[in-house]
Amino acid sequence: MWLEFVDTDDVASRIEQAASLGVSVNMALVEQHHDRRYLQTACAAAERADVQLTVWPLLTEVDGYWPNQANAASYRSWATRLLGWSDAVCPNLDGIAVDLEPPIAMMESLTADGGLDPVAATEVLLADLDLAEFEAGRAAFADLCTEVHARGLRCKLTTLPFVVDDRLDGDEDIAKALRIPVEGVGWDSLSFQVYRSLFQTYALDDTAEFTSGLVTSYADDIVEFWGSRAAIDLGTTAGGMVEHGGLDSPEAMQQDYAAALGAGIAVDRISLYSLEGLDGHPDPSAWVAVPEPATPRSDAATDDLRGLIQALDLAID
Repeated sequence: MWLEFVDTDDVASRIEQAASLGVSVNMALVEQHHDRRYLQTACAAAERADVQLTVWPLLTEVDGYWPNQANAASYRSWATRLLGWSDAVCPNLDGIAVDLEPPIAMMESLTADGGLDPVAATEVLLADLDLAEFEAGRAAFADLCTEVHARGLRCKLTTLPFVVDDRLDGDEDIAKALRIPVEGVGWDSLSFQVYRSLFQTYALDDTAEFTSGLVTSYADDIVEFWGSRAAIDLGTTAGGMVEHGGLDSPEAMQQDYAAALGAGIAVDRISLYSLEGLDGHPDPSAWVAVPEPATPRSDAATDDLRGLIQALDLAID
């Protein structure tokens, strides 16, 4: 489970909640908001509860919050500082999660009027491309993973699913346009955020309805392209940095979970967003129970959206 917005006084109880649900935790540490004491408190709780912990470094919103090519050097500095702290206080640490996402202003521009307009999206994506900065960002993330591995930890990626569509024609055009260098870095796992409840934002029209076929469509390709390193993020339960209501029931999450398993993604490579989002639900355990694998069919909304993304890829080329 992802855990994003928790203060020092509450983090130990969140770790205990994770233990009661039988899940590991990808825990956000935001620069200038979370400090060494926060990490120490969380790590001590994880040690007591035998919860596997992954550190999820994030920057201040002024600095872009999520890492990308524009802030890669600052991000590496913050992540390296967290690694230094963890050497002394976090024996239960599994690794770090790098959440590559485009600059916030870009994402807001892409969905400013609801849905994705192909012409407007292409203009936004192609504006001010800086391929030298993209390569410098790639090098910074590669160096960070080298530092992580030197400590015997895992370096995990989570990013937007549109990069999966990039692989269909064997280039990096979408990744370059989104400012997120994914390839050429020593990621131990590559996870893609197939949040079905969030995909409504990207729908071509308000009547489109995404089913668990969305997860099957992407998960099949993730496994094909990344094999044993394939991972996926599902959701949302609401909560955290989510403005919509999330999935409407634990059954919906279970359907997505089953679809990911059915595509061959390992159970320990499936993450759900978010732990704090379970607070409004009467039975949190129903959201995280491991279902039997299933293979739902794709739906028209998925086919239409992925077709649009692939058309944008050709337009960017």
